Amino acid sequence: MSTNTFNIYCLRKNNDLIDQATVKETTDTYTIVLKPLPSQAIHMVSYLNELYNLMMKYEKDNVYEFNIINVYKTKRYEYMDGEFVEATIFHRVLMRKGSYFYVCQKSDRGTRFLLYALDRVHHSSVSLGFAMRIPNVIDERKEMKIILSEKMNGLTPELIANDSLYFL
Repeated sequence: MSTNTFNIYCLRKNNDLIDQATVKETTDTYTIVLKPLPSQAIHMVSYLNELYNLMMKYEKDNVYEFNIINVYKTKRYEYMDGEFVEATIFHRVLMRKGSYFYVCQKSDRGTRFLLYALDRVHHSSVSLGFAMRIPNVIDERKEMKIILSEKMNGLTPELIANDSLYFL
């Protein structure tokens, strides 16, 4: 039984990819191991585990489909002092060497749009290499706004236009 290992990254506004988790995948199962979280974010472990498992569920359920048919949404996680967080995966970009997931995260602090990248190889070829295209914040922000305006999902145009809400 072969094992594949790949990573889940989150795109920052400065174009850095932050390594969030490692996934070990066999033919039938996968295990997600989160990178250590800062002490002020340790309460988010369950939320992040669910979000990353939803990404993997999408990868398994819709291997070569581009449009999300099912809603991939975390439950609402409630914490002390009215803090909460929940997320919806609203689009996936499928590449030969990886996937991007566009995520709308709502919390007590407001709404934020995030991009997660998986360097999971869907189709390998030694002659083409194994690198995934690194996302560019400006290009991905434009693409995310186009997709959001098409799908809207109750979002206001002002929310879509607010550049400070995109990425970490």
